[in-house]
Amino acid sequence: MSNKITFVISGLRGGGAEKVCVTLANGLANQGYDIDLVVLSLNGAVRANELSSKVRLVNLNIGHARYSFFSLWRYISTGKPATVLSFNRQLSVVLVLIRKLLFKEFRLVSRNIIYLSIAEQNKNGMWHGVVSKYLTKRFYSLSDIIVAQSHAMKEDLLDYLCLPDEKVKVIHNPISSEIESIGDSPLDEQACKSDYLLCVGRLEHQKAFHYAIECFSNVAEKYPNLRLKLVGRGSLESELRNQASALGVVDRVDFDGYQSNIFSYYLGAKATLLTSLYEGFPNILVESIALGTPVVAFDCPSGPSEIVINGVNGFLVKQFDLADFCNKIEIVIDEPMPKCQIKATAEAFERNTILDEYARVLMNFDYAYND
Repeated sequence: MSNKITFVISGLRGGGAEKVCVTLANGLANQGYDIDLVVLSLNGAVRANELSSKVRLVNLNIGHARYSFFSLWRYISTGKPATVLSFNRQLSVVLVLIRKLLFKEFRLVSRNIIYLSIAEQNKNGMWHGVVSKYLTKRFYSLSDIIVAQSHAMKEDLLDYLCLPDEKVKVIHNPISSEIESIGDSPLDEQACKSDYLLCVGRLEHQKAFHYAIECFSNVAEKYPNLRLKLVGRGSLESELRNQASALGVVDRVDFDGYQSNIFSYYLGAKATLLTSLYEGFPNILVESIALGTPVVAFDCPSGPSEIVINGVNGFLVKQFDLADFCNKIEIVIDEPMPKCQIKATAEAFERNTILDEYARVLMNFDYAYND
């Protein structure tokens, strides 16, 4: 049985999916698997330098998944992977079509990155609103296995794509090796908390950081030295700055942009906040608790409810209940939770445990092709 596995992803920018891709590729390569990592483009590839030398990087130099058919076909024809792990549903659709139309034999495992039904509802226009939705429903389901990052995501996939239960496997995201090493190092033990709350992610609609700024403005008077740090880039930065100005806290909200080294931010924060409208499986919550920093999160679909344990590693708040969100922020500031208690709740997401789960799915050839 071949141990060759090909990872396929759009690029290696600074997002959570890219981080998980690199973590899995490095981990499986270090376990002796023959790993190719195929990217459409290396534009803005901040995570490329995190790849192990054991991972073979293949750049197709393509701008979008819709143009990838022939390049992926040529790669598969020459590379002959036994299993392909796709990190993008558009790429999964292309790979299914390559199997069906060109009779290529490989096992396709698709890692779903979002709460699909909500993401599809938000699409508009002829291509995204009609064509893309049709292709997703018609062909994405023909992956041999779809990996869901949470149980709520699995239920959504089963319902939205009308899949049998056995087609969807729940595997949580792993803690990165860097986070694990820092969590076990003197750097973690010596870290002191500073007077700030932390938000991490793209400054886009889905992350809904305007709620974080609004809640911060409501607690700011009680904690005159407290700041809010937003780590990430996005199209809404100006809008969020204007909101902070209108609420009178612009001089206490820091827009720190994308940071390749986020660890010190977690270590120093009083708490990490998540105000997203929806998620797949929010890595920032896992990273935060792994480094002993509590979280306050909206109970959005999906993921937070499978990470946050109320009163142990933070608090889960009913979505859009801003009054309770503010209250929980005050509790984590006024009544700090033991660091060791918080870190213990991250054990379920240890890297080796997740790697073993992926290896079992990727190397299980008992499934027939679903074409």
